[in-house]
Formats: sequence, structure tokens, C-alpha cells
Amino acid sequence: MAGSPAAPVRLICFPNAGGNTTAFRPWSTQIPPAVELLAVQFPGRQKRINVRIEPAEIELTLREFGRNADGSDRDVAYCERCVLDTRHPGVTVTDGLCSVCAGFDTHRDSATRYFGLEADFIRLMDTARIERRGEHDCLLLYSGGKDSSYVLLRLIDLGYRVATFTFDNGYISRTALENIERTTRKLGVPHVTATLAQMKQVFAESLRHESTVCGGCFRALTLLSTQLARQRGTNVVITGLSRGQIFETKLKRLFEQGVVDPADIDRRLDTHRQLFNIREDPIARSVGLKEVMARQEDSIRYVDFFRYDNSPSRDVRHYLASRDERWLAPKDTGLCSTNCRINDVGIHVHRMEKGYHNYAAPLSWDVRLGITSRQEAAEELGSHVGGENVGSILSELGYTPRDISRGIVQEAAVVVRKGAAQQSLLCAYFASSERVNVAELRDYLVRRLPEYLMPKHFIRVDVMPLSTSGKIDLTTLPPPPTGDEVISTSAGSEIEVQLRHLWREVLGVKAIELDDNFFDLGGDSLLATVLVSLIEAELGRSTSVMETFHHPTIRHMARMLERPL
Repeated sequence: MAGSPAAPVRLICFPNAGGNTTAFRPWSTQIPPAVELLAVQFPGRQKRINVRIEPAEIELTLREFGRNADGSDRDVAYCERCVLDTRHPGVTVTDGLCSVCAGFDTHRDSATRYFGLEADFIRLMDTARIERRGEHDCLLLYSGGKDSSYVLLRLIDLGYRVATFTFDNGYISRTALENIERTTRKLGVPHVTATLAQMKQVFAESLRHESTVCGGCFRALTLLSTQLARQRGTNVVITGLSRGQIFETKLKRLFEQGVVDPADIDRRLDTHRQLFNIREDPIARSVGLKEVMARQEDSIRYVDFFRYDNSPSRDVRHYLASRDERWLAPKDTGLCSTNCRINDVGIHVHRMEKGYHNYAAPLSWDVRLGITSRQEAAEELGSHVGGENVGSILSELGYTPRDISRGIVQEAAVVVRKGAAQQSLLCAYFASSERVNVAELRDYLVRRLPEYLMPKHFIRVDVMPLSTSGKIDLTTLPPPPTGDEVISTSAGSEIEVQLRHLWREVLGVKAIELDDNFFDLGGDSLLATVLVSLIEAELGRSTSVMETFHHPTIRHMARMLERPL
């Protein structure tokens, strides 16, 4: 309101850890905080003391999580060997060498064992040919770009009967589509192009939940191609993922967990793929196609061609030029893409919302693996994105990027709830611009708030419910998880203690509550395969990755494992 005085700075009184003296903390707020009373037991005192809890203090700290006030690059350090820098999560740079490059020697031999030769690919295809029901040896996911065009020609050279599938997401390059039509007609390759009418909604959900366009597109591509392969009796689906993409999205986490045997990796990736196809989330709901699921009776093999072909990018381009003088590299595409015009949008949003380039990690692996040079990768990442094309597509999608300077937590509300024993519990509700690792959020608050201001439960909501007056409607926020309330320092039952130890080993997280969700702490279906293996090896109890989805907390997992067979 014009002419209104600035909000005063107030001093809030907090008892110290011993409860005997007073510590003062200055803070300012534009909204007068509500006041709650909470019974707190301080060390050294036998009686519980009623403490004034002002939720605005906790909410303010929650909203600071992940904040990058000025987005400045002045303190960024760059690796001189690959293309990573310290904006990328978990990356440090010492004497010009990033922590990922420094640790690559640990995984080099494992990578060599996993990435096979052309002879390995031929053996795989020979085995699959015996089991196939249809007339074609494989279905190639064909984008019309550089890599998939190379793969198509190589498969023809090797004598395979190939069918191709293109997913038109509504933003495929015209040149790429012309390449597809001309090449498949010239080679006599049967081809199918499919699309989804709701792709704009899919892209918007993908941006909202992953800050990229690739997740939603890949989900639709996977489901539609699986459906087509089943219909045609084709038992091999071939992708053109680069070795860098394979390493970043599939191998990295498994290698870090000590899973290095190629056969074991393949089994885990197959489990991950089945769960990926059937999991229920906002992106899956926007894609639809619920009838297209990974079925256990499926014998479809998903094969990354470049797992068995280590041709550098320059050799791929030379091969294309020698085999097809009319093949044209599309000029109307986004950066880091040779077939898709919407890719710039994903890069732009990811940079805005997460602060780094989403192609930096896979390209850095391509550099380490000798697929491309550092200069080529740096040029690909360094080009400017944005402008009229990006703004126009974002407008079509109805999506407005979130400003990273606001922090990851966009809105927060802290409420005192009653537990099972009618004790008062602090519950923190938050809406975030991306999935939040609750362990990191809790650790962030521990370093900034007194112990008695630490929420017991952290609950993410898609949006904060508002009342008719425009304020957060606390009465409609979901209740906290049910169950016996325990504090995080309690040992728990024997099996809960054992599970907490295994979770820490798999997730690399120290502070884990009994009701924390495995997937909110950074877990995914690949890490779930590692957890299941450890449970079976160390606890002698049989379970499955699907059970991890059904029982994602230590408390529920322990109860499931304790059930009689």
C-alpha cells in the first residue's frame, strides 16, 4: 500500500538448547505470524515447557531452501577436461579437474565390460531372431536425426530386416520428417509415424515436474513403440541413445552402488523399464495409454545400439555423407538435437529453474568416453537459447518458468497437528518447483532452527489450497502420515534399525525418519533394485521392487517384511 511504513524488524525470543538463557534472533516479516503453544522437553529439565511457536519463522526458512539470490556465475569453477562446472549438483572442481572426471578411473574397467562390440550385438540379434513371432528382426526408434539415421543404415548393412517408428510430438523438424520419408521409401523399410493429441499437456506436465520436455516425450515414445512392437510380434526395439546418455541415465547410479556385472545390470534395467512403463504420476496421467503396460510375459528386448558401437560423432557424420548424399542435418531444430524444435524450451526452462544445462552431464560422459571432443561439446552447450521461438512455444503450452531466485520451495505452511497419542506435532507443508529431497531439506533446517522448531512431518502438495479470502486454507491440508509417532533419534525395532542402515547405504543419507518416503529421499526404481538385493542378502528376506513402491517407508517396509510367509 502506497505510503505505508516498512515492516518493522522484530526480536523474537527463543530459549537456548539448555532452556536456561535467552537467545535473540532478528527477523522481519510482511505477514503477522500466528502463534502456537507447543510442549517441549529441553535437555536437563524434567518437565515439559510450553514454548511459543510462530510458524512464520519456520515458513520463512523453508522458502529460503535452494535460493539463488542473484544467479551470478562469478564463483563458478569449470572442469578443463570435460564440460561440467560447479553449478551442476554434487560437482566440485580442484586444480581444473572436476570430481566426476577424477573418479572416472574407478568405473573405467566396468564401463569397458558393459559397452560391447559389434560381435556382441550380432550374437544378441541371432538369439532374438530365434524367438521372434513377426517378420522383422527389430523395430528402430527413428527420429530422422543424425544418430538414428546412422543406426538405420548400419542395421541394413548388417543384413537385418528393420521396421521403423517415429513419434511426432508436434515439434519435429520438417527436414527430419523429409529425411524419414525419403530414406524409408528408398530402403523399402516399413514405417509408422504416430502422435498424441494431448502432447502439449504432456510437455507442460514434464516441464512442471522435471524442468525438461524430454521426460514426457520419452514416456509417450516408449509406450507407443512398445504397443506397436507387440502388435507386430517384434521382440527387439532399438534406440539411438548415445553412450553418454546411457552412462548418465542408466550406469552411473548402478556403478556407484557396486553393481558392475553386465548381466546383473541388464536385469535391473529391465525391472526399471517395466516399472517406468506402469508407474502412476502426473506425466503418466497426461500421456494416458493405461492399457499399454510392461507385462511380465513380454519378451521384448530394448537395445541401445551405441552400447555396441563406439563410433565418434565425426565418424557418424562422415558415414552418413558417404552413404546418403541427400541426407541433410536439420537446421530448424533446437540445440543439442538434430530432429526436435522444442528442445530449446527444455534447455531454457532447466537453466532457469535448476541453474545448469540438462545436457551437460551426458555430454561430459561422451567426452570422457571419446565419443566427442571437449571443444565440440562446449560449443553445443554454449549456444544461446531463448528468444521468440522459446517464448512462443511456452505460450502455446501455457507454461511460465519458475524463477530460481525464488528458491525451490515456492510456498510453505506450518501447522500444529495432533498425533496418535494426542501430542502436538509440527507439520510442514510445501509446494516446490521440483521434487525435493526431504533429507536435504531437513538438514537445511537443522542448521538454521532450534531443535524444537523442527517439523516432525514434511508434506509436499502440488498447490497450496486457498480460502475465499485468498489466504492458505490450513483446514484443507492433508493429514500427516498415520502410525506410531516416534522421534528420529529412536532406535525403532530391530528390523527398522537394519532397514535404516541399508537405506543410508543406498541413498547416501544420514538422517532418515521411519516415515520418510524412499523416493522423496532421492530413491528411484534403479536404486530400489539395489535395496531389494541388500535386503535379501543381509536380512535373508525375500521382497521385490514393486513392494518398495507399495511400502515406501521404513515403518511400512518393516511391517511388510515381518508378515509371516
